Amino acid sequence: MNSDIEDEYGMNPAERMDFFLRICVKQIAQLADSDRFLDWIGIYGELLLPEMAAQIDPQAGAPEQFFRTLGREIWAATPLPHKRFARERLPTPGRNDACYCGSGRKFKQCCGRLNSAEMGIQQMELLPYLLEVLPKKRWAELPGSAVSVDAVAAAAFGLLDDDCPEDAVKLLTPWFAGEGKWPDRLADLFDLLLDAYEALGKRKKRKDLAIAATTRGEPQVAAIGWQRLAAMLADEGKLHEAWTAFGHAQRADPDNVSLAMLEITILISQQKWEQVSQRARFWATRIARMPGPKEEQLLDYLNQMASDPQQAMQEISRGMVPAFGQLTAMLAAAPAAVCAYRLQPQDGLAGPLEPAPELDAAREEWRAAFPSAPPFSVQMTTWNTEAWDSADQWLAVLASHPILWQDFTVLDDLVCAIDGLNTLGLEIVIDALTGRALALLDCVLDDQHAKGQQLEWGFLENRPALRLVVRHILDCRAKGEAALVLPWLERMVNELNPHDNHGLRDLLMADYLHSGDFTRAAALGERYPDDLGPMRYNRALAYYRAGRQAEADDTLSDALDQYPLIGKVLLAKRAAKPKEGPVTLGSRDEANRYRTEHLPLWPADALAWLAAARKR
Repeated sequence: MNSDIEDEYGMNPAERMDFFLRICVKQIAQLADSDRFLDWIGIYGELLLPEMAAQIDPQAGAPEQFFRTLGREIWAATPLPHKRFARERLPTPGRNDACYCGSGRKFKQCCGRLNSAEMGIQQMELLPYLLEVLPKKRWAELPGSAVSVDAVAAAAFGLLDDDCPEDAVKLLTPWFAGEGKWPDRLADLFDLLLDAYEALGKRKKRKDLAIAATTRGEPQVAAIGWQRLAAMLADEGKLHEAWTAFGHAQRADPDNVSLAMLEITILISQQKWEQVSQRARFWATRIARMPGPKEEQLLDYLNQMASDPQQAMQEISRGMVPAFGQLTAMLAAAPAAVCAYRLQPQDGLAGPLEPAPELDAAREEWRAAFPSAPPFSVQMTTWNTEAWDSADQWLAVLASHPILWQDFTVLDDLVCAIDGLNTLGLEIVIDALTGRALALLDCVLDDQHAKGQQLEWGFLENRPALRLVVRHILDCRAKGEAALVLPWLERMVNELNPHDNHGLRDLLMADYLHSGDFTRAAALGERYPDDLGPMRYNRALAYYRAGRQAEADDTLSDALDQYPLIGKVLLAKRAAKPKEGPVTLGSRDEANRYRTEHLPLWPADALAWLAAARKR
């Protein structure tokens, strides 16, 4: 029978069977008696499944007999609430015994000729149907009952698949209530409960549960707890703690293939692409040698990562978001950078970036198609996920107006959109966009005779270009490529935007101190005499290392007076790890962050000088 053909109720045979089983399980729960249920299905089975009744061989028996036989299979597959959710297989007569249907004939000559077992009912998990009719307060009776843990896992998976994470939590939470160890047989349930909390966005509960598993779980459950904790810590940027948790997970369950994905994910978050390739090759070889069936999809993923991890991440994103693949192809074929702006440099100022008429007209179409969400103030991105909902429209505009590749605003929009995909490994595409922005800016400044002029942040028209430059600098530094972008860092602070709205001068000052260029460090600090605490301490250090003792003493005295906690924490034997995100000026968090980032710049004699100054 064609499974796509619908009946008069608009249901195909698969949907009709689902409906039939749902009603049957409801009757079992209500009647709690096998004889009454078999009498019911013998009467109503033919009415509920007329197509199946029509296919019954009359010589094998009447439809009522078939459905009573089918009912026995359904009864045997259903966890029975009145029997502590145990399954119960009704006794089957011998071939020459009287048939259970009451016909008086031998079983082999009666219902024994009907083969409902071919439908595979007993292999089905009917607990999900039961949960629909069972009051949710009774779900707490399942732990400690005779129910199969596999059946509960299947039901929980179905609830998550049906986008009902709240119900999944209600089903699974009772299994982990009370005191005592969480046994390994509950490992799948624990994994699903963590998934349910993730779907609900309850990060704290999810993290607390994972932490609890590391002490209360038997080895497999503890390993899941450590693995999930490692992934959460990596997402939070706490990579040292993530690696510690990964080590615990590895010791708890060293042969768990999930460790492969976890290790690769953490390495990707650190953009350690060479190590990603090495470890992916290691895991692919190890898993291929393990006994038993192989997870071919995992092996394919690892082999791709071993070959070219960044390309593999892009391929994954292309598969998930086809429009991303179209964008990367268009970026690869984008025209060379040319100037499509007009500037009016005067008195050292380049002025605002004014688009040429052709670019301005194309930008209007872009604005109509692209749901732009430019970053506020000095933010770097808006993680614009909504842009992909209308990707077909703005990709068409971009294809029909190649001049838009010369637009800083468009490049800025695209960076925010790619960030919105929130997928590791796309940095290479963002690097291509920000790198293009650098080339385009040089092209514009040369063409408009504005080389060496200030491109002030105060003009809103200039912000996309400057933001893209800053983003490129920060991304390269995060990858350990500080020397590669040092010239651009100097240009931003010394030339393009001396007001330095993004605080790049702190990075440049640290670079100068680290390289021993104390003269430049001191000169940079003198340009910002009333700066915040970190810059004041670094300027004092620059004077000290340059041998300008009087200026060093005065500057350090001022820094200790205005920001005393930085000096105190810098000299402490140990200090707390700084909190992430913005910090309050003059706070201990600010001092902790300065110590973490700048203590290596302070040699022993400089720290002794600082300690003596604090005493005075």
